[in-house]
Amino acid sequence: MMMALRSPVKQTGWFEEHPDEEVEWVGQPSEKQMYGIIAGGIVIAVFGVLFPMFVDLIGKFELFAVVLAPFGVTVCVWGYARRELAYYVVTNQRVIVKTGIIGGDTEIRYEDADHIRVNQSPLARLLSVGDVVIYSSSPHQADIVFQTIEDTSDVKNRVQAHINGAKGEKSPAVNPDL
Repeated sequence: MMMALRSPVKQTGWFEEHPDEEVEWVGQPSEKQMYGIIAGGIVIAVFGVLFPMFVDLIGKFELFAVVLAPFGVTVCVWGYARRELAYYVVTNQRVIVKTGIIGGDTEIRYEDADHIRVNQSPLARLLSVGDVVIYSSSPHQADIVFQTIEDTSDVKNRVQAHINGAKGEKSPAVNPDL
C-alpha cells in the first residue's frame, strides 16, 4: 500500500525526517495476520466459558473459566495492538521499523545494508503476504524485518535499488538494459 508523503507516520511524533530525506513507502503488518490471532483468542475465550458447563465436577473448573476466558480476550487485544503500533518506513536514505508504545525504532541506512530477502511460507504465499528482511552489514546492528506485509515485491525492489545505489551498483530494477 503506497501512502502519500503526508502520511500518518510523520504525525506520530517518533519519526524525524533527515535533511533531503523523502518518505517513499509506509506500511504496517497486514490485517490478514490478525485472522489467526483473533480466531485463536475467541476459541480460547469460548472454551474457557463453555468447558466448565459440560464438566460434571461442580466447583473444580470455575477457576479454569475465570483464567482462560480473559486470557482469550487478551490474546485478541494483543494481536490488534501489535499490528496497530507497528510502522515500516522506506525513505530515500534508510529503512525504519517502529514497534510498540515503548519499543524504539530500528533503522538501517542503505550504505550499512548488506542484502535483502523476502520470506514466505506456503500459507503466507496463499494469503499474498510475506516478510521482507533487510540484513545489516555490521555485526553490531540488528537486521530489520517488515513482518507480514502485502506488497513484498514492491518494497524489496525499492530497498534493493537504494542498497545498490549506495554501493555504486546498478539495480536490475532500474536498469533497462538487463
